[in-house]
Amino acid sequence: EWVCVFNPAMIVRKRPSEDGEITRRLVTGEVIKAKGKVTEDNWVQIDGSNEWALTWHKTHGQLLSKWFGTEQQRYLDLEAKVAERRKVRNETFVLYRRKKNEVAGWSIPPGPSKEELVELEDEEGEQLHFLLDPVLQEMKEYKRKLRELRQKRLEAEVEKARRAGASIHNAPLPSGFEAALEEAPKPMDSVQQSAPQEQKAAWEDKKQAGDKAFKEKEWNTALSCYSQALEMGQDLSPQQRATMLSNRSLVYARLFEWQASLEDATKATELEAEWPKGWLRRATAELRLCRN
Repeated sequence: EWVCVFNPAMIVRKRPSEDGEITRRLVTGEVIKAKGKVTEDNWVQIDGSNEWALTWHKTHGQLLSKWFGTEQQRYLDLEAKVAERRKVRNETFVLYRRKKNEVAGWSIPPGPSKEELVELEDEEGEQLHFLLDPVLQEMKEYKRKLRELRQKRLEAEVEKARRAGASIHNAPLPSGFEAALEEAPKPMDSVQQSAPQEQKAAWEDKKQAGDKAFKEKEWNTALSCYSQALEMGQDLSPQQRATMLSNRSLVYARLFEWQASLEDATKATELEAEWPKGWLRRATAELRLCRN
């Protein structure tokens, strides 16, 4: 059923066309019963006759509305809510399209300059250093404990092998060799003072640091210091180089790296053939390597 909502009245035609013959008029509030569904061009056929009525007109708007009897007001309220929601949805969609067009016209701002990038990297580096410093300190402490543990294990293995006495390699050194090996590297003689003051300060600082590390049984640190001192002292006298090579040979011996100890000791004897300590280091390494 449909009710006329056009004021004051609407017309009914003989066929579904605006140029069709007019048969009668429907006043506002008059209810009719339709036959079938509404056509695509908004015409509906009145039941019991061949008359047609237009439900919606492009100029006049809504002409007929569905009739629900006593529930008509409820239907109208629902229709009003649907229309309001449809209006809000359309406004939101229009606003979205407008914003989208505005954003599409925006230009991308330039990035940071080189100076700003450097500042950002420096700031990130400071923050990273602040976070990692406790971790690095803890790692250094673990490494120190690991070196001590490794040294104790090596000394225990050597002691065990020495007690076994199964071969020349594991046999104790001749009398006097152990006492000589226990000697820490001594400062260089007054002959070493001939190097220029600038070079002396550079390599001798490293050598003194190596002597200190050796006394504290920091073998890896002593090895690094002696190696750096040898690199810095390219123009030193043969006796000075022989002394540092002998010191490093002794450190290699403490680390049980007998092949490296033999190489340094051999170089020391080649530089100073009359110096007994170089031959002592060399003989010790050869004995450990089971050589004649």
